[in-house]
Amino acid sequence: METLEDGSVQLIVTDPPFGTGNTQKLLSSGKFYKDPDVNEAMSLILPIFEHANRVLTRTGLIAMLLDHRAVHEAAVLSRGYARQHGEIIWKFNTGGVSKSWWSNKHNTILLLSPRKKPAFNYDEVPTVERLAPVKGYTHPKKVSSVWEITMSTSD
Repeated sequence: METLEDGSVQLIVTDPPFGTGNTQKLLSSGKFYKDPDVNEAMSLILPIFEHANRVLTRTGLIAMLLDHRAVHEAAVLSRGYARQHGEIIWKFNTGGVSKSWWSNKHNTILLLSPRKKPAFNYDEVPTVERLAPVKGYTHPKKVSSVWEITMSTSD
């Protein structure tokens, strides 16, 4: 981000490490890598916050995908650099079922910006069919902040 021009970026989308501290196997290649712990993961996202004010346009936004291990740490870390404009919950159905604790079936996308009013184009928000149409409300409705997007393990 150091090489980007000032005010040249409308949207920063990032999927940083989740901070598990575990060794992970990549299904696509069979190779292994060490996922950093939460503190190391926060040190990797700090430069995004440090540069965001400079590189984002006057309506720019950061969308940061995190899971339960790192989302709260990242939200607290962001406070010195950006406003929290909300979050999107990405709900999915893939993955195993835990017998020892609640199965984690969502990630959180933090919506952050050093700007007071980042861009939001309501007319471009997709719609979904209503599950239980009510008289007078039969048209599709705009999606909310909970997205159900399920991908197969081969996607």
